[in-house]
Amino acid sequence: MERRIAELEDKVGKSREKKNLIDLTDQLRDELSNDFGTLSKLNSSLPEQLNQLLQTLKEMKIGAEPDDAADYWEEKKNIERHIKALTQGQVLCTNLGDEVKRADKKIQTILEDTKTPSECSDLSKAT
Repeated sequence: MERRIAELEDKVGKSREKKNLIDLTDQLRDELSNDFGTLSKLNSSLPEQLNQLLQTLKEMKIGAEPDDAADYWEEKKNIERHIKALTQGQVLCTNLGDEVKRADKKIQTILEDTKTPSECSDLSKAT
């Protein structure tokens, strides 16, 4: 009888541990989903924002020529530096978009896997 009680206590303890792990997995899944949603929104708006900034800088560069009487003559070097940085940013943004697409597939798989009923969730219902 004592042995069976000890076995039952052990199973209940393990079941509680599994339930805690399930709860933690659910929490992490939700946080990951929210973070990915935020990243996706940023990635969808960032390319256009970079493009608009780049167009503004190109217009400013036109205003910095042809001589020192131009509107932005003193800022010409800074404008060119910012144009170069934004052009590099556009490349990075494109690469980020590719990474987001790959990550999305992995995340969707993880989210679906954690929603699938398992032996752990069945055990957690017993507690």
